Amino acid sequence: MRIVPYRSFGKLQFGDSTREDCVASYGEPKNIRTNREGAEEYHYEGFIVRFNAKTNVVRECTLLPRAICTIEGIAVTWDPDFLRKACEHDGDPKDVYGFIVLKRLGIAITGIHDWDESQLAVTAFSEGDFDDLLAEASPFVY
Repeated sequence: MRIVPYRSFGKLQFGDSTREDCVASYGEPKNIRTNREGAEEYHYEGFIVRFNAKTNVVRECTLLPRAICTIEGIAVTWDPDFLRKACEHDGDPKDVYGFIVLKRLGIAITGIHDWDESQLAVTAFSEGDFDDLLAEASPFVY
């Protein structure tokens, strides 16, 4: 899977692709859930697709350790080397409640920086997500 910041992940487009597009691209999800924000989530083996609760189009994708992915030519390798490369490429990493948010890349990383394998995830998000939280976020120094 390839992430294009704020545009797409794999075959799906942020703000445009529907549930039907998701199923056509990746098959039936293993599980469908509604999160506390009222957004539907399609759970697959290596990733979770979330839809906007109001518009029902793709809002974000959370990659899990089984996912094979690249972003801006950087392979997601689920280790500190990936985190370092991503932070350097982004240039302005922020710590937002335990997530390392890389706004230029449009991703949030967790589990790598604090060695918590149970939390390993990389979330590709839509433009505007995290903006309000980034205003008060602390810089992340790797």
